[in-house]
Amino acid sequence: MSKNNQTTNINTTQNQSHRIMLIPVGSGVGLTSVALGLLHTCEQKGIKVGHFKPISQPSRNSLAKKNKTIEAISLSQNSRCISLNYFEEKMAKGEHGIVLEDIVANFDDFNKDQDVVIIEGLIPTTRQPYLW
Repeated sequence: MSKNNQTTNINTTQNQSHRIMLIPVGSGVGLTSVALGLLHTCEQKGIKVGHFKPISQPSRNSLAKKNKTIEAISLSQNSRCISLNYFEEKMAKGEHGIVLEDIVANFDDFNKDQDVVIIEGLIPTTRQPYLW
């Protein structure tokens, strides 16, 4: 069976997407590069792939340096992430359940048309020590 047939079989026999979760171990480890590489490879193989980041996180790098990355990630159409400010506000109030429900609802909505979803975790920073 060819790889194309295998992909077709995966798509038609399962209602649930495959998920790849990327968790960084520190800043500057190339998480976005890996996510973009996976996204590009899947697209090249004809796999319906999406990039999902549950919580948005401001970049420490300038936009000028990251234009290509930002454009590529925006192509993945992940507009369903919650803001870091919202996340921190709810966590500070002890409303962990609300945050989890929001993330799950956003993912379920995003996941509908994807064969593979690349989920990108938060990058630990000194500003967000709880991420360590």
